[in-house]
Amino acid sequence: MEHYLHSEQNNQPKAMYMEHQPFITDRMRGILIDWIIEVHFQFKLKTESLYLTVNLIDRYLEKILVTKENLQLVGVSAMLIACKYEEIWPPQIRDYIHMCDKAYSKEQIIDMELCMLSELDFNVDFISSNAFLDRFVQISKTDKVTHHLAQYMLEISMLDYSSIHMKPSYLALSALYQAQKIFRKNSLQNK
Repeated sequence: MEHYLHSEQNNQPKAMYMEHQPFITDRMRGILIDWIIEVHFQFKLKTESLYLTVNLIDRYLEKILVTKENLQLVGVSAMLIACKYEEIWPPQIRDYIHMCDKAYSKEQIIDMELCMLSELDFNVDFISSNAFLDRFVQISKTDKVTHHLAQYMLEISMLDYSSIHMKPSYLALSALYQAQKIFRKNSLQNK
């Protein structure tokens, strides 16, 4: 946990980076993340793959200007990288091509993957709010229903551009606290 807390700010995108993106908006980012969540669900991927995908998208958009036409390509390439990092059996590039209705070729996806990795100095390590949530749930001995509601709140927060400046531990703790308040559980409130 100490390592998590020390490392949580590493590879965290800066707040308000979207002000420097002339071609896309935070609403477009939200639509992309919503689509990414849908693809993540269809592929039955690990939760950490989803959080890493969103983190890679935000970190890349913080550094590079992206056109509206290439925003989905950034999302697909980020998911490809995240799945290679997190999954035992990541989806193949042809699966991603199919998910984008063949809007991008295999070469375009591979080129964007290389561009993203180069811009991020091949640093894809990230401690997500979900990792913190799992630890907080263990500590507080939270039931599954409350845990799932907190996970849902964290997933919803990924869509909201204004939440990217928050530390992952704060997001996780606030989601768990809110979920416990909804179910009127007092385990975190008494500690």
